[in-house]
Amino acid sequence: NPIICKVSFNTNNGTSVASQDIPYNSLAKKPADPKKTGYKFVDWYSDKALTKKFNFAAKIQADITLFAKWESALENGVSHLAGGIRYTVTDAAAKTVTVAKGENKKAKSVKIPAVVNINGENCTVVGIANNAFKGYSKMNSLTIEANLKSIGKNAFNGCKKLKKVTLKVKTVPKMKSSSFKKVTSKVTVKASKLSKKQKTQFEKALKRAGMKKAKVK
Repeated sequence: NPIICKVSFNTNNGTSVASQDIPYNSLAKKPADPKKTGYKFVDWYSDKALTKKFNFAAKIQADITLFAKWESALENGVSHLAGGIRYTVTDAAAKTVTVAKGENKKAKSVKIPAVVNINGENCTVVGIANNAFKGYSKMNSLTIEANLKSIGKNAFNGCKKLKKVTLKVKTVPKMKSSSFKKVTSKVTVKASKLSKKQKTQFEKALKRAGMKKAKVK
């Protein structure tokens, strides 16, 4: 009887790949590439450290395990959780994301970073989606470090304990009429990096967005 060698595939948390029973001194068949959300398959390697790329033209003479190597891949429309906030990739090529939804309604303080790391890639935060933090009834502090292009409808609707908003950028984001609907009337807004003209623009934008007594300092 011929000696049979088993070739196993460790996909490193990717989709499963069936093992192969290969007659001694024969060739293994390269399987279809496995899948892994947020990653791109690179190739198969013969060591766990992923330093030795496997050659499928090499004859199999013993049982072996091959290991999948992955590299970070951003995909448009795919969401990722980071720091209690879910982000959606808006432009993979440009590495931009939008805040899709807060995942901790008990949070008292929320910070929108300028850059967030998604699968090893530093992505620029460019917007806040509709309803992202709606109903965050315990939030009292909001810090925006990102140069946002927009803040969506009802993004902070119902944040009744919000008392402090800090804008740490030099641009004024566009806001919908209900972005800050039903927030407390006692909100302190600080935007030290904005010019006097920009502060006036930001103040008007906040009032249109539902923060009726907004005063930007």
